[in-house]
Amino acid sequence: MQFDRQGSVAPSTLNRGRPGQVVRIGEVHPETRVVPRHVYEMNKVSHVTMTVPEGYRRAFDDGRLNTKRAEMTFAGVSRTNQIWTEKTPRRLIIPRVGE
Repeated sequence: MQFDRQGSVAPSTLNRGRPGQVVRIGEVHPETRVVPRHVYEMNKVSHVTMTVPEGYRRAFDDGRLNTKRAEMTFAGVSRTNQIWTEKTPRRLIIPRVGE
């Protein structure tokens, strides 16, 4: 692994991974799209393409049934954890002035 001047991993040395590969932070590029293992395993079993029968229409068109809603990047998770707590319910972390 190579590091840049700021001490972070140089993106050119990290691979994108292959579908189904278990990866951890630092093993792939920070912007690689990943899903939690339990989501990936459930999607393999339950992913069904659905066509709307003639005479019917979709109930929702706003993305709430998006099959890719669990996809994330390690960089995005890191940014989220800087401003939100990890306990449920999540709370906004308000930085103190001067810190």
